[in-house]
Formats: sequence, structure tokens, C-alpha cells
Amino acid sequence: MNRPRLMLRPDNMPPLWQPMLFLTTAPIALLMAVALQISEPVLHGQTWPTTGRAILHLITLGVFGTSALGASIQLFTVVLGIPLRFQTGELITLWLMWAGAIALLVLHLYWPQLPTGITGASMALAVFIYWMWKARSGLRRLVLSAQSGIRTLPLLLSLMAATGLALLTGEAPLSPHQHALLGLGILVPSIVFSVGLHVIPMFYTPGEIDTSIAKYWYWMAAISLAAIFVRPNHAAVGMSILHLWMAGSLFILLNRRRRRADTTVRFWQLALAGQIFTVFAYWAAVWHHLRWRAVIACALVGFVLPVIMGMSQRIGAFLTTLHAQRLGMTRPLSMRDVIEEKSQQRVFHYYVAGVLLLASSVWRPEVERAASLVLGLAILLWLRNLIGIPKVIFQRATKP
Repeated sequence: MNRPRLMLRPDNMPPLWQPMLFLTTAPIALLMAVALQISEPVLHGQTWPTTGRAILHLITLGVFGTSALGASIQLFTVVLGIPLRFQTGELITLWLMWAGAIALLVLHLYWPQLPTGITGASMALAVFIYWMWKARSGLRRLVLSAQSGIRTLPLLLSLMAATGLALLTGEAPLSPHQHALLGLGILVPSIVFSVGLHVIPMFYTPGEIDTSIAKYWYWMAAISLAAIFVRPNHAAVGMSILHLWMAGSLFILLNRRRRRADTTVRFWQLALAGQIFTVFAYWAAVWHHLRWRAVIACALVGFVLPVIMGMSQRIGAFLTTLHAQRLGMTRPLSMRDVIEEKSQQRVFHYYVAGVLLLASSVWRPEVERAASLVLGLAILLWLRNLIGIPKVIFQRATKP
């Protein structure tokens, strides 16, 4: 694919605390979701209409949303070279995200009869404000970038917010199924695919890679998006092809020649395997009446979260090395100096154990809480790694 060469601009880099504040918010929101799951297991219980939706929005908005925003700070300022002029926009966004996440948790625990969907609207509004704020900083350069997924992200976010508000008010003939298809079927994969096409070659494969295959993916995504609103039952066929195409394309990139397969690669491989498994689980739910909540759990735990956990540690380490260069540190700093490989491997191993336990809970419901506890331990280790990233800069700066 022909694309402009975008130069890294460490001189335009934001303060390290700014993207890290977003990235460290993600595991905290995920711990809230795990706490809800431990208190009221949803895969086999009767609390899915309330607890399940709260967990779903905590993960999609509180975890995926904050991670995407934190990573986009790198995209705007370091990769696209757009100076960061408005720090207030990031703080307003983060406050709204936190207000929505905490309100979602409190309303569910103490006032479940109140419409908790309004808290999801607050978090969606935070994301919208962020992107509009960034559009003021450099809309033209953003539109001219090669990131097709980033170009269409404001449109997809607006559709998600509109369908969510329509469900909340009951003013439009939309179903939760259409809303879920739009989010987990189109929006989240679009972001992951765009990131994967550019990040995987940059970190793990040598030389320039032809990614012209991506244009077919975006055409299929557009057709599936239209089908969601016209014929939602038929949209699942297109989205199944869409997800398998995406997984196959990224698997090809991951299996090209590279120096070594580090933990971030393993997280990507786990995510793509989870994506393929989710497609088959979806059709198992259609044909064999498998519970839909199990399909959503596959999509979230098997596909979405591994990408976030792997890339947040990689992005944090990458930004730290650039920050060290900008400060003019004489001693070179590599990404392996920021986060030890063993620490990342520990997170990965506990997470895989939790995923396997959660999968076994389909047949053995009594292990559902144990799976949540193991996943919670993996999340705590992930949070510890992210919190430890800024300490590296401080320790290097104070050493003689």
C-alpha cells in the first residue's frame, strides 16, 4: 500500500505522565469489572441483564476506550508530528471516563433500578470530546494519514453513541444485538486491525510490508456495517468473513522472519486465536443455542483484552525510551530495560491460565469465580508493570 512516510518526532512528544495516565486507568477499570464478576458470576447466573451489561461497558469503554486514547496520544504527537497544545482536553476526557466508570459501578451495586446506561453515555461522550478536541489540533494531517481505521474512528464512535442513546431512550427501533454487532463486530476490530497492520511490521518484521490487502478488509467492513442496520441477521455472515480475514492477515505478519518472539507477539497470537474461536462460538450459539453471554466473553477475554495488555506494555516502554532521548540521557535505554521480559511473561502465563479456567467454566460452572481470581491476579501484575514504567526514567535521571 502506498503511504506517506511518517517520521517519529520525539520533540513533539507529550509528557510521559499523560499517555501513562490513560494506560494505567485501563487495568483499574478492568479490576472493577473482575470484582463485579467475582461478586455475581454472570456466565451461569441470572444477573446478565444488569451485571453483565455493567461488566461489558466497563471493559469496552473503561478498558479499551482509555487504552485507545492513551495510544492515540502517541499517534498524534509522535508519529503524525501534531504538537500537543491542549492538555485540558485530555484531563476532561479522563475525568468523564472515571466518572462514568465509578457511577456505573455504584449505581449497579446500590441503585440497580436506575438506568445505568446513562453512565455509559457519559463515557462515550468523553471519547467523543477527546476526538473532537484532537481534530482542532490537526484534522487535516489526521485525514491525510495512512491509518484508514483512524480516519473512520470518529464516524464509528458517533454511530455507537447514537445507537446506545437510542437504546437508552427507546426512541428508535434498534436492538441490543445491533448495538453489540456494531461495537464488537466492527468498531473494536477496526481499531485493532489498523494498529496491527502498522505496529506489527514496525516492531517485529524487517523492511517495508505491502499491506494492500487491507483495502479489501475495509470494503467488507463497510458492507457489514450497512447490513447491521438493514439486515442484522445477514450481517453476521459478512462479519464472520471479516474477522477470519483479519486474523489470517495479521497471523501472516506475525509469522514473518523476526529476531525473536517476545511476549507482546504471544499476546497478539492469543488474541487472534481468540478471535477465530469467537467466530465459531457465534455460529455455535446460532445453531446449537449456546448462551450469547459465552460468545461475548470469548470476544472480550479472548480477543480484545490480550491486545490491550500486550500493546499497553509495549507502548509504555516505547514512549519511555523516546522520553529518555528527549531528556538527553547519556546512558542508552532499551525497551527491555523499562519492563523485564520475565515480568511480561508472568502476566501472560497467569492470563492464559485464567482464560483456560474461564473456558472450562462452560462445562464446570463452579470454576467461574476461580477463573476471575486468576484473571484478577494477571491484571494486578499488568498494573504493576505499567506503574513501574515512569520509575525507570527517575532512577536513570538520579544515577550519577
